[in-house]
Amino acid sequence: MRFRHVLAPTLLLAFVAFDAHASGWTVGEGQLIVKESFGYWSSDRKFASTIDEQLLFPMRTPSSPARGDRIPFDPVTAGRFTIFGATTSVSYGVLPWLDLSASLPVLRVDFDTASRAGDPQAAGDVVDARVGLGDLLAGVKLRVARGTGWVGAIKMEAKIPTGRFDPNAWQTPITEGQTDLSGMTQVGVSLGRFGYAGASAGYKLRLRKASNQFAPGDEVVLAAELGANLPYRLMVKAAADALLGQPGTIGFADSEWPRRRLFSLWGGVVWKATPNTSMDASLRWLIAGENFPTGLPLFVGVTHAFDLRPSPQRERQLPR
Repeated sequence: MRFRHVLAPTLLLAFVAFDAHASGWTVGEGQLIVKESFGYWSSDRKFASTIDEQLLFPMRTPSSPARGDRIPFDPVTAGRFTIFGATTSVSYGVLPWLDLSASLPVLRVDFDTASRAGDPQAAGDVVDARVGLGDLLAGVKLRVARGTGWVGAIKMEAKIPTGRFDPNAWQTPITEGQTDLSGMTQVGVSLGRFGYAGASAGYKLRLRKASNQFAPGDEVVLAAELGANLPYRLMVKAAADALLGQPGTIGFADSEWPRRRLFSLWGGVVWKATPNTSMDASLRWLIAGENFPTGLPLFVGVTHAFDLRPSPQRERQLPR
């Protein structure tokens, strides 16, 4: 099984840029937050899965890879994939305790074999680059608790298969073409002028795709983060997250699909250029996992806040 045909499950997950993804705060009534983030990721290795143990290396020896080992993701060609992505994300505060959010990525995915990467005229396993929309991620956040310096929230999200799913031998699929439903609890703690801390825990229900009976395993998602204020309107952020997936099935015979697991660390810096605009840059270090590429995705982004509440002067001019 070539790696490019199992790449799609990782794209949206890896291309969610570094945000306050573990915090419990809402954006505020009438506030619209728009973020444009850009990502780059390239790798020629992956964390081995049960497929690599059982199919690629069925005769076990002391040197054979085990689940979680870093191995070439395409042992036949030793190729490399490269992804560029741009994601537009919006959050709107309907009420002080209620946010609506959505994000949609545009991705360019390219896969080159070792021979192709070294010589563009070389024959062999050539796969065309693909550019297209990813899947829409829509969410609702409810603030359910608040105390002195802390908040608690519940967030529900749905991954809607808006991107085209058309895998073939000559192109890399961008999406899985199936739906995910997730719910999580989030807590945020203010550290005053020093910064903030946050944590979240959630469960993702991954639904079966009817056309090929692909049912990826459900997943538990955990995250914790810390932000520290610096002079000159700077903030540094650090985070850790974990994804713990279960085995899934594929096909009408319900053949087992290997579980997906990932442990990663984040680091980033944010500059508040104006009271309403900030810029950020971050790295995500994929430190361990199964059935997932290795690498160091890089992100940069720009965020702008719009206050859509009617001004007091405009309210006075409205008819009573």
